[in-house]
Amino acid sequence: MEAKQTAVMLVLINEYLKKQINTNSAVEFSVNVYKIIHRVNKQQKLQLRDIDTIDLTLLFLNEIAKGTDGVIGTADDLLEPKAIEEITEMLRTSFMNDVLNVVTDAVKLEIAWPRMRVLMTKYCCLSSFKK
Repeated sequence: MEAKQTAVMLVLINEYLKKQINTNSAVEFSVNVYKIIHRVNKQQKLQLRDIDTIDLTLLFLNEIAKGTDGVIGTADDLLEPKAIEEITEMLRTSFMNDVLNVVTDAVKLEIAWPRMRVLMTKYCCLSSFKK
């Protein structure tokens, strides 16, 4: 991992340990992690590409969710069980990646409506399977 990415991960870990990131909802947690990475990237002038920001967010989500044993869905997970379940499902279906791409577009004020429609369709389909 490059020094830039390591620095971002250290900030994220610090924010997490200080309980500055809401861990109850997978989407809110993910977007907050993304916003922190985006903020650090801008403040420190790291010049991380959009894809790197998304990849770092997904890496952090995976690592923080696993806990000390390195397996998602066990007793030592660091997030709430509901959030773990949501994150696992969203990572499995690439929904999290879609959400972060839409957030990236929104930050840059470049909303891609075709992508947004696909995301909403996927979200509706995933939501209906859970009920």
